[in-house]
Amino acid sequence: MMLYKTYIAISKAPGAGEGLFAAEAIPQGALLGVCAIDYDILQKSEYDAQQAKGDKAVIKGAYRLVGDLYMCSHDPARGDNYINHADDPNILYYCGMMFALKSIAAEEELTCDYRLFLSEDDATAFADAHSSEIIKGYDATKTLAEGARKILELCAAGPIITRKKS
Repeated sequence: MMLYKTYIAISKAPGAGEGLFAAEAIPQGALLGVCAIDYDILQKSEYDAQQAKGDKAVIKGAYRLVGDLYMCSHDPARGDNYINHADDPNILYYCGMMFALKSIAAEEELTCDYRLFLSEDDATAFADAHSSEIIKGYDATKTLAEGARKILELCAAGPIITRKKS
């Protein structure tokens, strides 16, 4: 569930297809989405098996929740399914929540670091459009540690801003 207004449009990232854009300004430190609402929870073995079978819902809309637990939305219209990867993202995905790492202007595309929610042996690993680096997830421990480090940096920069969806 997105807590700020967003919309889906053609991404500015080469080869990305569609992306999710801010329809309003989002301040740095804002909790802008909670992804764990209305999701199925999968063990890593189920996640891997569904990807291997070509399950589009798992390939497009499943993310690491924490450790070896993944969450999957079967609703292709969910905006968070359209957030694209960036090496210098403007949002942080952490344990089912999304935070603004910096101030985000209205009309700006929302991006995150896919390494923080894909599996280390994810079937959806891809070559980054800018660097050609293969993007795949970190292992569960590194994912949690790296996300925690970024949350602490964000907290040191100012308060986490919460608000109800308007």
